[in-house]
Amino acid sequence: MTPRWVPLHLRPYGAWAFVASGFGYMLAGGALAAAMGLRWLPAPLWIPAHTHLLLIGWMTFLIYGLGYLILPLGLTGRYPLSSGLAWTQFWLAHAATWGVSAGTLLARMEHPLAHPVVLAGGAAHLLAALTFVVNLVGPSLRAAPPPTPRFDIRERA
Repeated sequence: MTPRWVPLHLRPYGAWAFVASGFGYMLAGGALAAAMGLRWLPAPLWIPAHTHLLLIGWMTFLIYGLGYLILPLGLTGRYPLSSGLAWTQFWLAHAATWGVSAGTLLARMEHPLAHPVVLAGGAAHLLAALTFVVNLVGPSLRAAPPPTPRFDIRERA
C-alpha cells in the first residue's frame, strides 16, 4: 500500500516525467522558432508543427504533470487508479504530439499520408486525455473506506 505522503520525486505515476517532457517540447518549439527566425527553415511550412509542439507538447504535458502532482490528493484524497494507466497515457500523449506535428507538416507539403497521420495523432490525443480523466476521477468513484471508529477514553459511570 502506498503511504499517504510520498516525496514528489518518488511518486509512482511519473508526474515528473510529464513535466520534464513538457519542458523538452518547449525547448523543441523554441528551437524551431529560432530556426524559422534565422531563415534556416521556411516558416510557412514549419509554423503548424511549431505550434503543435508548443500547444500539444509543452502545454498539455505540463498540465498532465502538474495535474498528477496536485489533483489526486487535493481533489479526491486518493492516488490515481493506476501508475500503469498513467504511463500508458504518457506514451499516448507523446504519439499524439508527434503525430499531429508531423501530420501538419506533411499537410503543408501536400503529402497523401497527411490526413491519416493527423487523424491518428488526434485519436491518440483524445485517448490520452480520456485516460487522464479516468485515472484521476476513478478513485473518487470507488467506495469510501469505512470510517475510523472513535473511542471515548473517559470512563462512563
